[in-house]
Amino acid sequence: MTPPRLALGAWTHLRSGAARTLRSSTFRLALLYVVLLGASVAILLGFIYWSTAGYMDRQTTATIQAEIRGLAEQYRRLGLVGLTALISERVARDPVGSSVYLLVDDGLERVVGNLDRWPSETPDAQGWISFRLRERGPDRAEEHAARAQVFALRGGLRLLVGRDVRDLEATRALILDALTWGLAITAALALLGSWLMSAGLVRRLEAINQTSRDIMEGDLARRIPLNGSGDDFDALAANLN
Repeated sequence: MTPPRLALGAWTHLRSGAARTLRSSTFRLALLYVVLLGASVAILLGFIYWSTAGYMDRQTTATIQAEIRGLAEQYRRLGLVGLTALISERVARDPVGSSVYLLVDDGLERVVGNLDRWPSETPDAQGWISFRLRERGPDRAEEHAARAQVFALRGGLRLLVGRDVRDLEATRALILDALTWGLAITAALALLGSWLMSAGLVRRLEAINQTSRDIMEGDLARRIPLNGSGDDFDALAANLN
C-alpha cells in the first residue's frame, strides 16, 4: 500500500470515529452537561458583575443624589446667590475633578458650573441623563462618559449635578471582558472534556460491537478485550465472553 493510501485510510478512519462520537448518546449527554455547566457559570458570573459594577453604579447614584440634596438645601437657605457661590467654590476647589455642575437659566444659558453647555440628551422620567463629557481646554479633545440628574429650581432655573463615570465604565468593561473570557474558556474546556470522555466510551463500545459481530459471523474464538480497570465495561465484557 502506498503512503497516500495509508494517509487516506487513516483520515477515513479518523473521520468515521469522529462521526460515531458525535452520534453517540454519551456525547449528547455530555453536551447537556456542558449546557448546564455553562448556564451555572453564566449565573455565577452575572452575580459577580451585579455585585461589583452594579454596586459601583449604585454608589455613584447615591453620591449624585446626596450632592443635589445639599445644593437644594443651600438654595432654600441662601437663595440663588448662595447657590452660585457654593458651586463656584466647588468648581474652583477641584476644576478637573470627577464632579459635574451646571446651573442654567430658562434659556439654557450658563450661569455657573464646569460645563460649557447644557447636554443635548433628553433626561428620563426620573431626571437622569447620560452624556459624553469633553475635557475643558482648547487642547483637550478626549471625551468621557458622564451621568447626571437634572433638578428644577424656581424661576425656570435648572441645575445639573453629575459625575464623570470613566472609571466606572472602564471597570465595567474590564469585568465584562473577564467574564466573557471566563465563560468561553469554561465552555471550551467542558467541550474538550466531553469529547475526550465520549471518544473513549465510543471506542470501548465499538470494540464490544465489533467482537460481537465477528462472533455472530462464526469466529467463536474471538473474545471482547478487557482493559483491567474492573469497571462496568470490563464486567460487561467478562459476562459476554
